[in-house]
Amino acid sequence: MHVLPPTRFLIAVATIAATSCAPADTTRQSDPVETALRVAQEFVDGYYHQFPEEAYEVGYPDTPMDGLGDRGQPAMDRWRAREDTWLTELRAIDAARLEGTDAAVPYAFT
Repeated sequence: MHVLPPTRFLIAVATIAATSCAPADTTRQSDPVETALRVAQEFVDGYYHQFPEEAYEVGYPDTPMDGLGDRGQPAMDRWRAREDTWLTELRAIDAARLEGTDAAVPYAFT
């Protein structure tokens, strides 16, 4: 039988005790400001990747500059589904919680 040295045993017990005492509900409420800013950034990035010719006109960084966007029906259906997802996230936000924050302006454009 293998026996742990006393120091390693105490460290193992302390680690197990510390992790077992964590609160049961570790789910974090979504911060509406973070959500609004994230959705705004995802939309802009997604838009310029979906329609790179627009990115070329305004010089948006990190987008493909070697072709036109795919405006075929399947691609546009995927794009609209992404838009619907973003709108669902934004509609779940209480706009009053964004007042006076950096997220208020991009949220107002929805």
